[in-house]
Amino acid sequence: NVIAKFQNYVVSRIAGKRMTDYIEISDEVTESTFEDIVVTINWDENESYPSGQHIVSPEGALVQSTNGDLIAGIFRGFNSVTLSPGDHYLIVETDEDSITIRQPLGSDTPLLIDKPLAWSDSSYIHVFAVCKNNTYDVFKTIDNSGIHFNWQSTVSSDTVLYYKIIYDSV
Repeated sequence: NVIAKFQNYVVSRIAGKRMTDYIEISDEVTESTFEDIVVTINWDENESYPSGQHIVSPEGALVQSTNGDLIAGIFRGFNSVTLSPGDHYLIVETDEDSITIRQPLGSDTPLLIDKPLAWSDSSYIHVFAVCKNNTYDVFKTIDNSGIHFNWQSTVSSDTVLYYKIIYDSV
């Protein structure tokens, strides 16, 4: 499941792209740019690596598109929020009126998702857990730092496939 999700939503966006830059940030951290995708790898087996607002797990990765529509990787902290213990494999895809959050591996955890600047009216923002059998409205809070909610792997005994944040101004 983890490999399939990352292949489908992350690696497929890198495939066929030319590497345009490579940097050794340290002995344990490298950064490769594939046109519009930047991949930071933490090769350290024991220590996490802070990268901007994220904490990349030991032997983890951070994948970001230059236009901000993709952030994925293996994290201990995400958007300046410490995640629950353990590694969290997260894939966050943003488009004009929605954000999809997948966690194919990792325990339940609080999440903070950046609110797009164009989403000016918070009353139009809705968070849903898309499950195998149903879709559920999820409690969220919104402040200047973004959209806060708790990732839960099950809602009402239904397995969560992904979370969807929608900006519905219609």
